Amino acid sequence: MVHGCPPDSPIIYLNHMSQSEIKETFASNNFGIAFAGHTHRLMLMDYDGKDLQFDPLQQETIKLEPDYRYIINVGAVGQPRDGDPRAKYAIWDSHRNTLEIRRVAYDISRTANLIIKRGFLRRDADRLFSEDCPKQYKLTRAVTNDR
Repeated sequence: MVHGCPPDSPIIYLNHMSQSEIKETFASNNFGIAFAGHTHRLMLMDYDGKDLQFDPLQQETIKLEPDYRYIINVGAVGQPRDGDPRAKYAIWDSHRNTLEIRRVAYDISRTANLIIKRGFLRRDADRLFSEDCPKQYKLTRAVTNDR
């Protein structure tokens, strides 16, 4: 697991890389599966040695192909950027070679209040309420501190 981009970059992020740069990452490293995060967007990148595919990940279970190599961007648990404010995480089953994406509802208003109460920026609390999230997830903001 890396913060930004395989093999170990904490400052280069997959969502800022071109397709050719990502292909070069596969070509110059010897991993079968690499997990990355930070971008807050779930994405599966698979490479068969020739073609590179990008697929957004939803709440689902995917069978990974044994002859492919993968970079799996598990995003981040919070601070949504995909329109769904639920917390998200991935489970990789190395025996069955599957990847399961799960999303979990939580009390976003309470979390936003705690962010402000503990001295973090208001924008960090506001990001929890994704403006493009589906109506069924929209919540009434309880945050009152204008910091």
